[in-house]
Amino acid sequence: MLASFHPGRCARIALADGRVDLDSFEDGPPPPAVEKLMSRVSMVVDGTLGAEREQHAWSRVTVHLSDGQTLHSP
Repeated sequence: MLASFHPGRCARIALADGRVDLDSFEDGPPPPAVEKLMSRVSMVVDGTLGAEREQHAWSRVTVHLSDGQTLHSP
C-alpha cells in the first residue's frame, strides 16, 4: 500500500488526471494514462534543499513539455 503513495506515482497521477485524492489510490494496476507516463516521470534529489529535517518535506517540480517549454513550481 505504501508504494501507492510514492511521489513518482503521485506525480504521474497528477499529470494524467489533473488531481490527486484518495480515490486515486485504488488497488490494482494503474490506469492506462498513468501507466503511459511511468517511463517519462523521474525523481531527482535536489541537494540545494538542505539537510535540515523539515526541508525534506518540500520538493520542486519541473515539467519539460514536448513543445520545448519548461514549467517550474514556485
